[in-house]
Amino acid sequence: MTFREMVDGVLTTYPREQQVRHDRSVTLEDIVAEVPACYLRFYDTFDHEQGDPKPWEAVFRAHVLRCVKGWKGETTLWKYLKQKPFLTTQLGFDGIPDQSTLWRAWEDRLEDVRDAVRDAAEVVVDIARYHDIPAPEPSFLPNQPTDTVTRSKSKDTLAREKAREVWKGAKPIVEDCFHLDRSGNASIPEGAFWEQQSYFGMRSDMHPNDGAQSFATDSTRTETPSGDSHRLQTKTLGVERIRTMLRDTSRTLVKQAKAKDKMGRKQMAAIDFTKGDPWSGHVERDSSGQNQEP
Repeated sequence: MTFREMVDGVLTTYPREQQVRHDRSVTLEDIVAEVPACYLRFYDTFDHEQGDPKPWEAVFRAHVLRCVKGWKGETTLWKYLKQKPFLTTQLGFDGIPDQSTLWRAWEDRLEDVRDAVRDAAEVVVDIARYHDIPAPEPSFLPNQPTDTVTRSKSKDTLAREKAREVWKGAKPIVEDCFHLDRSGNASIPEGAFWEQQSYFGMRSDMHPNDGAQSFATDSTRTETPSGDSHRLQTKTLGVERIRTMLRDTSRTLVKQAKAKDKMGRKQMAAIDFTKGDPWSGHVERDSSGQNQEP
């Protein structure tokens, strides 16, 4: 697991946990203060060669904050910390660091881990935006031309955003065409199962038992299915019923498209479930007209 993935794993649920457990809104600076710099393997020579250096994790987080804010030099960072002594403590300092300390940290002390600082900053901004916390627009990374730098979102952040987008569009149709066999006193809304399935589907390596906890954390629902319950409910449907519900969904989509004048000719659709040999559009059939497996 990379440092970037570890940072994302630690911070992704932090804003919601603070809201649920402590009824507390989180700021961008609060997320920066939680960056787990301790997960980074790094030999800090300044801990041994100087008398009383500033805490390494505090210096690391301070420069993460600088990247998040889009500040090119340490002067603006230093002035900002002078105005916010509590934030300085949150980052791990025992007082306001000197401007020269922040400059030397970037030039010498953090020279080997600058990419990690940038990665952490990008993850912080991604998570802030996902939780609707005000964050700066994509900006430069230190010491690089502003017109050549692009910000890449983590895979988990992209998957979360895409799952939410997919479910928003699919919900009206899915909840009409897909149905589970459940008792009348079931407490969890049926839509939660299908939304959770969309959440799993956006990740190629997510198993229901592990993914259910992630979905519960990311979702705004008060009740979500457990991994075991999700597997049981979807498994008992069987292949034929799922095929029938998929066909009903396709018909509904076509009907809606025609009603909005978005489909004026015949269309062909297929579901590609192959793994190593993706479908290329040509179907092989035997003498009886049945599809042949590749």
